[in-house]
Amino acid sequence: MKVMSVLKRTRLLSLLGFMFLLAACQSQSLKIESEPAGADVLVSVQGQSPRKVGVTPYVLQAGEQGDRSQPMQLMISKEGFGAESILLPPSAVGRSGSVFMKLDHSKLPAACVNLEAALEKVARGVAEAQYQIKLKNLDQAERQLGQLVAEFQNVSVLHDLLGNVYYLRKEIDKALASYRRSQAIAPNNSETGRMIKRLEELRGGGR
Repeated sequence: MKVMSVLKRTRLLSLLGFMFLLAACQSQSLKIESEPAGADVLVSVQGQSPRKVGVTPYVLQAGEQGDRSQPMQLMISKEGFGAESILLPPSAVGRSGSVFMKLDHSKLPAACVNLEAALEKVARGVAEAQYQIKLKNLDQAERQLGQLVAEFQNVSVLHDLLGNVYYLRKEIDKALASYRRSQAIAPNNSETGRMIKRLEELRGGGR
């Protein structure tokens, strides 16, 4: 599962839903505010790794804005909220103005906020599903795996186990679909590849 995404969106200045005002002031500083306040402010110039310069509300001085001939990426992030990123054109770099960003609550699954808890939940779920499969309680295993897949769609082993359930039921089409989803996530899993090949042969070459 891809559990961490700090900077999700980069949008051009002209398309942003926030206010950026340039003023011909001598201070040549950029006032950065956010709702909620206390968000990290990061800047990146010329493809360099983003560096944190402060937290909102923050006044970015001209010396922190880099080369005026290059665009500057400005990023705002706060735990529990979706990060925002904008690209300031060279004409805006080094000039005075203000930026206000309203951060949305993070749309990541709740399990992704706490990686350790997510890993433990998947591990417990896999162990329980394997136990139910061993006992031939296939309906129970399917229900448990279905719930886990809905929450952790990018964990290939869950699709493999669900494929095993369908295979034991001789539901070839469903099993093949599950194995193929697993392969799309983890294409180098040779065991999944063998199962797909076997089921395709059972179906007459996948027809």
